Amino acid sequence: MINEPANPCYSISAVSEMTGVNPSTLRAWERRYGLLQPQRSEGGQRLYTTHDVDRVRRILACLDEGVMLSQVEAVLNEMPRRPDESGQEEWHRLRSDMIAAIKAFNETGIDAVYGEALALHPFAEVTEMLTVPVLEYLGRCWENGEGLVAEEHFFQMYVRNVLGARFFHRHRATHGRLLVAACVPGEQHDLGLLLFCLAAEAEGFRTINLGANTPLEELPQVAGRAGASAIVLAAGYGGIGADLAGRLRTLVTSEAGPVVLVGGRRVEAERQVIEDTGAHILGADIRDGIRRLWQMLG
Repeated sequence: MINEPANPCYSISAVSEMTGVNPSTLRAWERRYGLLQPQRSEGGQRLYTTHDVDRVRRILACLDEGVMLSQVEAVLNEMPRRPDESGQEEWHRLRSDMIAAIKAFNETGIDAVYGEALALHPFAEVTEMLTVPVLEYLGRCWENGEGLVAEEHFFQMYVRNVLGARFFHRHRATHGRLLVAACVPGEQHDLGLLLFCLAAEAEGFRTINLGANTPLEELPQVAGRAGASAIVLAAGYGGIGADLAGRLRTLVTSEAGPVVLVGGRRVEAERQVIEDTGAHILGADIRDGIRRLWQMLG
């Protein structure tokens, strides 16, 4: 499940940038209709959680369907709510059904499970609760000799095709912080990077996805020409060796370079090595990583 931050972390300007809703409109929805209830900082600034951002998007969906603002609250109350602890059983069933379809190399079965999940839950939640756990499970299985490499490759190709189509047809924001995203040299697994880019764009960022095995030396030029605010690197399986740490330090200290962040499944184990280069830890969890980006750049 998507965990809410312990404290609200988005300002009204950040929510406006993420959703496209003018700050004055957000304030009107709060004061006139009671649709939002942000908390306040000690200085009186409105502070919003991820749940508030999701609620704004649900309000927009209602308005797109022709629902009047005075009726939106009633419609929202009738919508399925985000799952809590009791929803774990449902996710367990979906993951089990997905794994069974993968082991049978049944793409139609995978489609059915994925479609059912998307019909009930937001894309980001399906990614966190279904897609990523299944990928991690398959990876552990072949590492332990309990599954076939072909099973993981089969599902990776399915996910790559689905996400590639979604990325191509995504709504391209014209505003928002620009991120250059790339896998570190030697890293061939770029599905996590693609998932991150999709999630980041859904939260109001713009991305340039350079994919697998990207030379670090070229990234300052890319960021400079594009006007990027940050470089996000994925280091999932290979980790950060001594040679790569030196190249990462050069990237971080490049003249007029943007902030550099590193994410992936092994970054916590190599936190000290990465931080010694001057780069920032993004973590392995996509949603937490995006919250860190908002806090650093927003």
